[in-house]
Amino acid sequence: PFHSAVEAPFQLALVDRALERWGVRRVGEPSAVPDSVQNDNIRVETDAGPRFLRFHKENRTRARLLAEHRVLRWVAARGLPVVEPLAGEGGGTVFTAGGRLVALFPWVEGAHLERGRLDRAGAALLGDTLGRLHTALAAYPRRGLRTGGIGTSWDTDTSIATLARVDDVIRYYPAPGEERLRAQEALREQLALLEAPGVTRPSRDFAALTVQPCHGDFHERNVLVRDGELVAVVDWEAFGLIPPVFEVIRAMEFSGIVLDEELARAFLGAYAGRRRLTALECELGPEIWWQSSLHDTWVFSAVFIQGNSRVERFLAEKAPLLRRWSDSAYRARVAELLAAHASV
Repeated sequence: PFHSAVEAPFQLALVDRALERWGVRRVGEPSAVPDSVQNDNIRVETDAGPRFLRFHKENRTRARLLAEHRVLRWVAARGLPVVEPLAGEGGGTVFTAGGRLVALFPWVEGAHLERGRLDRAGAALLGDTLGRLHTALAAYPRRGLRTGGIGTSWDTDTSIATLARVDDVIRYYPAPGEERLRAQEALREQLALLEAPGVTRPSRDFAALTVQPCHGDFHERNVLVRDGELVAVVDWEAFGLIPPVFEVIRAMEFSGIVLDEELARAFLGAYAGRRRLTALECELGPEIWWQSSLHDTWVFSAVFIQGNSRVERFLAEKAPLLRRWSDSAYRARVAELLAAHASV
């Protein structure tokens, strides 16, 4: 409700009600934070200074958010730049307002790195930051952490069933339009790959990969910089146990770095200065990312089943990504890059 504007009286009342849990008052009009994909993120001027107020998406649990806040405190205590949640009533950091779980953070001035505008320095900053995170998080207590997150486990039959369901939804649209039809074409291309013999592999094939606590959603939009310096790594909701090499490749893909060998070298070289990838990680990393991408149905489900229009922009990226990664020669080249520049 807050993504495009925070104008309706009931929305302002909800913001005010949320802020009461932290003992602060709104002193200006709140504004939606751009590029918020899943949560409703708001900048609010308060009598205690500017604040970042997050209304979490409906499927988030209190336990999950408290786990996120614990890792933020742990990482901050080790000198890594993050934004810690503010404590409110009774020292709590998660409250409910309007049926939504909410958290409040200090507002941090900084800019996100931008895909398509990264230079070598930006790519190196990303690689160095991820290496720092992986090195520090290796010591984080693992008990109770989520496993198999952000696509590191999958089931082929489930992926096929989900895509078939979305295909039916699009088929019965009264007037789907060209964009919807292009999305359906991409969906059917993915479905054909999933159903082709010898293409899919079970996630257990990658059980030998090192798994450790990781940020989970590391990419250029979740890194804040100011004057070329790192300010904070944000959005830790996907934190859990995954293979770090998976996050390396995911970050390179999401940031567009994987498409530019010069940027890839800068990123991987900086990462290697903090953490070295093993030969097995270099070999299996591209394969687990390919299989994860092949089985991933999130963007189709989000748009056509959940009605999340914010992520429609990602639909156009799905088919080109699958076409690139379905090429074994392409995956071999990425593996060579990992081996040559991440282990030196």
